Amino acid sequence: MIYLLRHGQTEFNAAGRYQGRIDSALNAKGLAQAGSMGAMMATLVDPAHTVILSSPLARAARTAEIVGEAFGLPTTLDPRLTEVSMGDWEGLTAHQIDTGWPGVRDSFPRNGWFFGAPGGETLAQVTARVTSLLVDAQSHAKPNRILVSHAITGRILRGIFADLPPERAFRLEIPQDAVFRLHGNGQIERISAV
Repeated sequence: MIYLLRHGQTEFNAAGRYQGRIDSALNAKGLAQAGSMGAMMATLVDPAHTVILSSPLARAARTAEIVGEAFGLPTTLDPRLTEVSMGDWEGLTAHQIDTGWPGVRDSFPRNGWFFGAPGGETLAQVTARVTSLLVDAQSHAKPNRILVSHAITGRILRGIFADLPPERAFRLEIPQDAVFRLHGNGQIERISAV
C-alpha cells in the first residue's frame, strides 16, 4: 500500500509564491497539518511494516519527520520525490510570472504551464523520475510505503499510478491536510487528516 502526502503549508504557500526547488519553512498551520497527518497515519499502518520516503527539500523532509515521530520511524530521503524545478519562476507569484512572461500561462493546458518555465524541468523529466520511484516503491520489502512529496510532483505521481493523461493529472487536487491511499489497479482514495 502506498500513502502519498503533500508537505504542510509553508510561508511561500500562504503568500502565493511558487517554490519549485527553493525552500520556505513550514508555518504554524503547516506544522499542525503535518502533526495531523502523522496522527492519522499512526492509526492506518503498522510501523513494523512501514517505510517513510521523502523529498529532500526541507518542507517535505520536515513534514516526513513529524509524521515519523508519530511511529518512531526514520525518513529516507529520495530525490525522485522532489518538486518540479520551475527555473526562473521559483519564488515568484502568478502576477510576477504573468508580468515577466505575458501569455505563457494561457498557452498550456490548465496547470500544465509549470512545465514551460525557462530553465525548469520538463514533463518528460518529471514523469521519468516519478515512474522510477513508483516502480521501486511498489516492490519495496515493506508493504506500507509513506511518500512525502509536493503539489505538482504529487499530481504527476497520482496521474501515472491511475494511468491518467497529463491534462487530467494537472487538475488533481493538492491538499496539504489529506493523504492519498494508492492501491489495487490504479485506485486512489483520499483520506482527510482533519
